Amino acid sequence: MGVWFGLMGPANTPRPVIDRLNTEMQAVLAMPEVKKKLAEAGVEVAPGNPAQFGAFIKRETGRYRTIVQTAGIRE
Repeated sequence: MGVWFGLMGPANTPRPVIDRLNTEMQAVLAMPEVKKKLAEAGVEVAPGNPAQFGAFIKRETGRYRTIVQTAGIRE
């Protein structure tokens, strides 16, 4: 099991805002000092676009739903 982080916003966020945030986040993640700090912390960066992140979340949700159902975990 791993831990992941991502930037999210409200569902009705205008596309130009999403695109700008993604562009800026990619630029920050490409900065040598940021890359170095993240690597020192053991963080593996996997930058992508909003569609890729949405697909990733969908896969993760499905995967953990299956685990919870199979294990019979209840509230």
